[in-house]
Amino acid sequence: MKTSRLYLGTEGGNIYLLDINSFELQEYIIYQDVVMQSVQEESKTNTGSVEAIQEHPEDANKILIGYKKGLVVLWNHERCSVQAAFTVQSSDQSQEVESVSWHSDGTKFISAHSDGSLTKWTVEGSPEIPTSLT
Repeated sequence: MKTSRLYLGTEGGNIYLLDINSFELQEYIIYQDVVMQSVQEESKTNTGSVEAIQEHPEDANKILIGYKKGLVVLWNHERCSVQAAFTVQSSDQSQEVESVSWHSDGTKFISAHSDGSLTKWTVEGSPEIPTSLT
């Protein structure tokens, strides 16, 4: 499903939406503070800048947001809240997120990290331990 939105992530962690037909910013803004209010306490970190944004392949109301310091959230536009949060960690520290990409069915995604590793995540169902792919 294609939309006419362009997501603009900032160093401060906010996301602005640009209507590509009119080339005007929409009034809807995803504030990092609002995202952090929806994230469970153990996932809260100094998230850093927005590094990756990927629209869900089946539902334009959902996007993945990858923050530099290792937090990835599934944001729901309709509810204006986080649907799920994923913390990327290695044995010694959080890994920086470089990119995220959905599987075509929208039930899983992969995150790419600054150390060259990849992690496969499942969005729904039982909590699974993320699989690192090297």
